[in-house]
Parts: sequence; structure tokens; C-alpha cells
Amino acid sequence: MNMYLLVSIKFLLGILATILQINVLGKYEFSANTPLNQIQNFVLGGIIGGVIYNSSISISTFLIILLIWSLVVIVVKLLINNK
Repeated sequence: MNMYLLVSIKFLLGILATILQINVLGKYEFSANTPLNQIQNFVLGGIIGGVIYNSSISISTFLIILLIWSLVVIVVKLLINNK
């Protein structure tokens, strides 16, 4: 597969995962207004930035990584809200 196409697909999937996390968590802005949000943003940015240019990581692996991180963030958010 063309490297530019692979990078583009991974980038778009990363943006879609970010938008999905924002919508599922009920946030209306992507600013870091709590320490948890700031950590979430750093890790998500590291995942997306570190993976999109690495051609040895497949799209399916990238999706699994995004899914795992999204589930971790959602579970932590639910645990914090249900104290």
C-alpha cells in the first residue's frame, strides 16, 4: 500500500477516534480543563503521532490501540462520576 495513503488513513482514523471520544464523554470542547483530560489528550496525541508515520504498524493494530485507549478513558470517567 502506498505510504502516503496509509498515513492519510491512519490520520483520519485518529481524528475520528478523537471526535468519538469527545462525543461519548460529553465534552463540547477539547481543552484540557482537568488533569484527567490533559493526560487523555497527551496519550491520545502520542498514540496518533507515534503510529501514523510507522509503516510497520497496520491499520487494524492502530484501531485496536485506539479502541483500548478509548475504553480505558471511558471506564475511568465512569468510575470517577459514580463515586
